[in-house]
Amino acid sequence: MKVSSLFCLVVACLLMISCGTVRPNYLGTTYPATQTIDSYYAAKDVKHSYKVIGHFAVKSPELQGYMERAKKDIIEEAKKQGADGLIFSSIDYDDKSSAMITIKADAIKYDK
Repeated sequence: MKVSSLFCLVVACLLMISCGTVRPNYLGTTYPATQTIDSYYAAKDVKHSYKVIGHFAVKSPELQGYMERAKKDIIEEAKKQGADGLIFSSIDYDDKSSAMITIKADAIKYDK
């Protein structure tokens, strides 16, 4: 009896996770929307002079498909905020017992 209850609980949790939308949180300045975003994984890789205009954070299950979706959602939101690029800075684990992570990125605007 306990095994079937645990199984139902796990299935219900997985269904809730799969139905959830990844929604990036943004804190920063908004500019006119952009069409393309350059992605970086280290600030030293950015070859243009730039300023950081904001910060993104999004929670995601620690599964490859969800992490890719979270990255795409951050990119789409960065376009709306007018960023020219993103520097993906970290993946933080919420806690050891959770399979949830927080992906963080800095939104940048190139100097003209």
